[in-house]
Amino acid sequence: MKRRAAAIFVLLVGGLLLSRLFVRSPVETTVVFQLGAPRPDLRELVVSYVRPSDNVEVRHVRFEFGPAGAPEEKEHHTRLAPGDYLLKVSLRDASGNVTTRDRTLHLEGSGRAFVDLR
Repeated sequence: MKRRAAAIFVLLVGGLLLSRLFVRSPVETTVVFQLGAPRPDLRELVVSYVRPSDNVEVRHVRFEFGPAGAPEEKEHHTRLAPGDYLLKVSLRDASGNVTTRDRTLHLEGSGRAFVDLR
């Protein structure tokens, strides 16, 4: 009887630990940066994904746009663990002027997330 109880306990604890591992594991995510109307003046979009709990940059991406500029939306296909992120965004225009914006992002799981940069 004690062996059976011990086995059940071990299974329950093991299941709990495995579920925590899978919940926090990175998942396929598409982050859609909404830039508004087409931006012929925009040349570069740089985004740093920072985990606010320890201020660690977990992902960094840079998009360059040619003379036609940026589209209304730019997608970033990546793998991120569910949770909260602070996005540090830099936008560089054709004149070389840089504007920065901070946005928050909360991911529950895989799928699409939208970030408004208008």
